[in-house]
Amino acid sequence: MKQLPDGTFMLSGGLGVDKDSSGAHGSLKAMTYNIQDAAATFPFLSDAAFDRVNHERRDTVCIDGIPIIDQPAGINNTYFGVGWSGHGFAISLGFTELIASWLKTGDRPNSLSPFSFERFSSQ
Repeated sequence: MKQLPDGTFMLSGGLGVDKDSSGAHGSLKAMTYNIQDAAATFPFLSDAAFDRVNHERRDTVCIDGIPIIDQPAGINNTYFGVGWSGHGFAISLGFTELIASWLKTGDRPNSLSPFSFERFSSQ
């Protein structure tokens, strides 16, 4: 949740689970979960009026629900972090020191190994 310059609040991100389809990403059901969670966390939102809802953007999330933090093969000066949806900002602060260390030294910290793209390769 973030407050926009005009004072309104924008809810974005979050995940919902819909067992009847491929998931609730980008659905009205997911938006409902997000609003309920936000109101439970910030009770003043319980009486909020919503001026628009946009559920058309599908969230990007890795198949295992865990972000990928890695480098493209053979390109040493490029780093990427993808698939953070629903937990991106919440956990990103915990990764800051690890990613900063990697950028500074060029050596990926062992703690980031589980987030490597390599986890998808068949062993």
